[in-house]
Amino acid sequence: MQRGEPRTFRKFETLAAYLKELGITDFRVHTGEFEPTAAPSPNDRRGELASERMKRSHKAAAHDKWFPEEVGQALAEARDPAAAPSIPHAVAKANMARQRDELRARVGMAK
Repeated sequence: MQRGEPRTFRKFETLAAYLKELGITDFRVHTGEFEPTAAPSPNDRRGELASERMKRSHKAAAHDKWFPEEVGQALAEARDPAAAPSIPHAVAKANMARQRDELRARVGMAK
């Protein structure tokens, strides 16, 4: 929740979408002091919606948690020969050469 002044929204649609995301589907609006042509508050320096910033922040935090776990799992599998059988370098190199030649043939490139 924002501290200080009450949160304001530039568009009614934005407010309605925000309340809907919070699970608030019924609400009452008092338009007595509503000025549709009023300039934004000088304290309103948002270039984007706060909810969008929060979504991005939560997504980044989830990725920051997921990524080290994923890397740790991959390293553990790489160290365990039973989990990830190794492929000899020559075989891997030959497979890549074959795949490269197939792709070149598909796009019409010569060697």
